[in-house]
This record gives sequence, C-alpha cells and structure tokens, in this order.
Amino acid sequence: MHLKQFLAANGMFVVSFKYGDSERVKDGRAFTDLNEARLAEVIGLVDGLEIRETWVTGDNRVGVDGRWLNAVLSVV
Repeated sequence: MHLKQFLAANGMFVVSFKYGDSERVKDGRAFTDLNEARLAEVIGLVDGLEIRETWVTGDNRVGVDGRWLNAVLSVV
C-alpha cells in the first residue's frame, strides 16, 4: 500500500527524514535517514510520484544538533 493511493490526482504531501544515508535501529525502533540523492532513488521506485521541492532544516529540539530533509511529493 502506498500513501499516494490516498491522494487525489495532483495531490501533494510533505515528508521529513533525518538527514543522512543509512538505515538504523535505536531503542528497538527502525529509522531510515535520507539525503536528496537517496530520496530521489526511493521515489524513483514508485510510479506516479514525484518530488516537487526539497529543503533542509535544523533540528528544533532543545539540545539536539541535527538536520532534517523535508520534501513535497506529488501524484502525477
């Protein structure tokens, strides 16, 4: 099941990933970290979905240093 099936034609949604290029497990939870190239690779595997925009932001949590990859994806 893909999230795109819940969107109307030309629908959009926003995703956010910890910036990086690895899969990791922390405290028993699985995480996927993405950078722009890895996001493009993953989205390229899904027919009918495209990246409209990406941007990187800092972590807003107090005392946490990190970056996040944000993207707007759309159904085409």
